[in-house]
Amino acid sequence: MNKVVRFLAMCTISVAFATVSSAWAHTTYTQVDYPGAALTQIAGGPNLEGTSVGAYSLTVGDALHGFALDAHGVFTPIDVPGATNTIPNFINLQGVIVGSYTDSAGTSHGLF
Repeated sequence: MNKVVRFLAMCTISVAFATVSSAWAHTTYTQVDYPGAALTQIAGGPNLEGTSVGAYSLTVGDALHGFALDAHGVFTPIDVPGATNTIPNFINLQGVIVGSYTDSAGTSHGLF
């Protein structure tokens, strides 16, 4: 009886992993490139409105600038005045963006 229970448990686990693997196999990806940027990274989203946030750099190793990308593919830049880096990490349903920025003295701050 104990062997039957173990066998059924192993079959159940195997089916669960096969289902997850099959779901990942059918995932599609969309390339996102901020216009003119050498580096683009999506950090958060999309929220239910379809807006994502992220950061871009015009040249590799240069300062990071933030952006929001709406469901229609329109980029909106996000830069804290005087900051050397602006990195949005998350956007909620109300459009509130949280993240961080670095001021000209090199001190990191929260952003919302």
